[in-house]
Amino acid sequence: MAFEDGLTYYYFGSRVLRLTSPQMRGTDVKVLQTLLNYLPNFITGPNIAEDGIYGPKTESAVIKFQQYFGVSADGIVGPQTYYYLGQPVGRYARGTVFGSRTLRRGSQGMDVSILQNRLNAKAKKYAVALGGPADGIFGPRTESAVKLFQADTSIAVDGVVGPKTFNQLFINTFMGGRTLRRTMSGLDVFALQVKLIDLGYLPMGADDGKFGPQTEAAVKKFQADAGITADGVVGRVTYYQLGLKGA
Repeated sequence: MAFEDGLTYYYFGSRVLRLTSPQMRGTDVKVLQTLLNYLPNFITGPNIAEDGIYGPKTESAVIKFQQYFGVSADGIVGPQTYYYLGQPVGRYARGTVFGSRTLRRGSQGMDVSILQNRLNAKAKKYAVALGGPADGIFGPRTESAVKLFQADTSIAVDGVVGPKTFNQLFINTFMGGRTLRRTMSGLDVFALQVKLIDLGYLPMGADDGKFGPQTEAAVKKFQADAGITADGVVGRVTYYQLGLKGA
């Protein structure tokens, strides 16, 4: 279906993206381009046009991303590359893939947990609205948090997570799709480090997208200060606390 800028809607992770003739187009390509631009140049190179068209410059940025994170550098965005972009699909997914179905009050499952994690980690007001860590149940508090997010991103405020809301979630919330721990790397690890720098737990320049001992120590210190288990693992409880302690 036509969605925005004349692009056909595909949820992010619904298909393998690559350079083809004619070139692939869609909202998923635009999300990919936006995420690549979120990362610093030393990971993906200069910013690329966010036009929803998978051209040579997008392929080049994907290859740089893959090389940096040790993924097969073929310029093809399949399950492994999606995983490092913070969107588990295929063999990496646990339960229903985030974005693959409309979510509303009464929905339950892993994709609801990811929604809650993403909102919790993004901003204090969403964490306050949710009132606790992700539980995978879309109740009235989750609906309220979704409505706040929709209002902030200037889309219809109905509390239903459909295509437009998913697209905004992908390009505005960068953590929550995976449980993060030492040795992991990717876009969501970079976002975690940015948050920890903002909160004063990591020094400037420590945001390299790789979850090493310095990041683990910072997470443990944050967890101890928040009064939660200081295990260095960033899951649903830590995502919630990251939101509460942020802006």
